[in-house]
Amino acid sequence: MTINPDVRLKIRKFFKKYGKLIIIIIFALILVIIINRLLISNNAPDAPTTTYTPHTTVLDSSEDVPEEVADSFEVFIENYVKYCNNRDYVSAYNLISEDCKENFFGNSYNNFVNYVSEKFDGTKSYAIQSYSTANDKYIYSVKLYDNFLATGLTNQSYRYVEEKMAISYDEDGNIVFSVGNYMESQELQYQASNDYLVARVTKSVEKYSFIVYNLELTNRSNYTVVVQDGNTDDTEIYINIGDETRGCVEEETDIVLDPGETKNVAISFSKFYDSDSDVDGLVLNAVRVMENYTGDEETAQQEIDNAIYKASMTISMQ
Repeated sequence: MTINPDVRLKIRKFFKKYGKLIIIIIFALILVIIINRLLISNNAPDAPTTTYTPHTTVLDSSEDVPEEVADSFEVFIENYVKYCNNRDYVSAYNLISEDCKENFFGNSYNNFVNYVSEKFDGTKSYAIQSYSTANDKYIYSVKLYDNFLATGLTNQSYRYVEEKMAISYDEDGNIVFSVGNYMESQELQYQASNDYLVARVTKSVEKYSFIVYNLELTNRSNYTVVVQDGNTDDTEIYINIGDETRGCVEEETDIVLDPGETKNVAISFSKFYDSDSDVDGLVLNAVRVMENYTGDEETAQQEIDNAIYKASMTISMQ
């Protein structure tokens, strides 16, 4: 197509008159586009970063779990959760230490099955975190939560259960595991006695947040010996730990011995396994020897006033 000479002339005059302005406008538009893209790039949200370090100890971030222990626990927890999810209780039971089987589950496979059934009421996933070290044990915090890929999210709320699991070496140098907050047990030989009562601490069973003592009590008299019945204003049984005293959890449990009777009781106290404080002694703070004992609250004070003997007995553990 041939452009009319007059039109060409007008176009030439237009660009001669406004050419510089057009170039400036084009340059400005290009500059604006470049600046806009740079701003968008700089304001883009950063990719999320995580600081999940499952084998760095929470209570001491400078301490990492040894690689052998960390790798072993990874394998253990993966298999343990898989077996429990699949209801393969035998395989899961075989993963835990003999100590844990004996002193936490009472060497009862059925107790273990009941325990796992409550924890794994559906398909679970897990998250682990090294929590602390104490007494040559590496303690992990393990969260078990609903596996939403398996259960779906419809009408579901996020929830989890948490427990401490311990990994350590046995006497043969093998790595062993305990579950259910169980840490360890020890046979003990601590004793205190008087003319009326012999009290022996024979064993301790430690879970992460409390300690249980097995106590053997023998009434060596012809009278009723009351160790705990809730009828005094004093804390009847407690432990000395550091600069404080802690009453037993079973404050409402009656411990009353007939003449000549021997009784074994388990009493527990709050104590974290990785605490630096040691138990100095167990105190039977209100031992009463009664000629006539009914246990009736209405006559309790009168019976205490008429007791043959009243004393506090301390079983030293140092």
